[in-house]
Amino acid sequence: MRKSITKSTVWSLIFSKHSEPIYKKLRTTTIYLIIYSIIIVIAQMLYDAAFEKLQAQNIGQFHLIFSFVLSILIAFRVNVSYARWWEGRGYWGTLVNNSRNLALKFNNYIGLKNDPEFFRYLSNFAYVLKFHLRGQIDTPESQDLIARLNLPPASDNHIPNSIINQMYKIINNYRVDGKISLEQYLAMDVHLANIIDLLGGCEKIVSTPIPIPFKIFVRQALLFYMIIFPFGWVEKFGFLIIPMIIVIVDVLLGLELISEDIEAPFNGSDDNTCSLHGHVLDLDGISLKIDRNVESIANS
Repeated sequence: MRKSITKSTVWSLIFSKHSEPIYKKLRTTTIYLIIYSIIIVIAQMLYDAAFEKLQAQNIGQFHLIFSFVLSILIAFRVNVSYARWWEGRGYWGTLVNNSRNLALKFNNYIGLKNDPEFFRYLSNFAYVLKFHLRGQIDTPESQDLIARLNLPPASDNHIPNSIINQMYKIINNYRVDGKISLEQYLAMDVHLANIIDLLGGCEKIVSTPIPIPFKIFVRQALLFYMIIFPFGWVEKFGFLIIPMIIVIVDVLLGLELISEDIEAPFNGSDDNTCSLHGHVLDLDGISLKIDRNVESIANS
């Protein structure tokens, strides 16, 4: 049974790829490559002497050197994009941990249900942060959520900051009134400070995208690679260059498209800036998890 499940999973991974938007983009490029390669092969048959002169210039050797340079560019591109995705993942993992810790401490020191305002701020902060990072703070759904939070009138400039500010005011008032000790206040302050830090880290990722000229340069290098490939190897491989170029370019271009997809980890799957399938962080799911965790702690 285990072997059949494994085989089914492997085959589904191989043959379901056509439904992914990344492969739809690659499919279009593949069609152009096939047409282009066929034209080059036919031209080589008709003008064999001219291609022999090109072969004498060692274009294939140049192509090997260029492929090495291109692989370095693609590797750097993938590493940079994946680092941004991983950093965003770390920040939201930190948000989950600090939300749980803050909820547990506040519930034991004061009681979340004894302070519905703090409970409301903490359980909904992740939703507000999601809208903030996606630039959707003015959408009807976001505005409806903000209205339910009942923030002060002067809190419109930076809603996540305003929510943290209100939570700080609440725990500080409890300290001033003597309802919690200084040690208890400091224990909760650590988690609020961590949330502020991760908020700044997430905003850094959003406000510092990968430079567009670099992305264009990598695409141009890939285009040049595709253009010169048949000329370097058609004399040796003939029609075999068609599957060869398809495999090589699909891998390189696929990595480039995946990099484009994950370089903005906070975009939604329906966001226009997310070009492919939305293989980004599931902020909706994480926000819901935090909301349910805080609710569960409050009811414990």
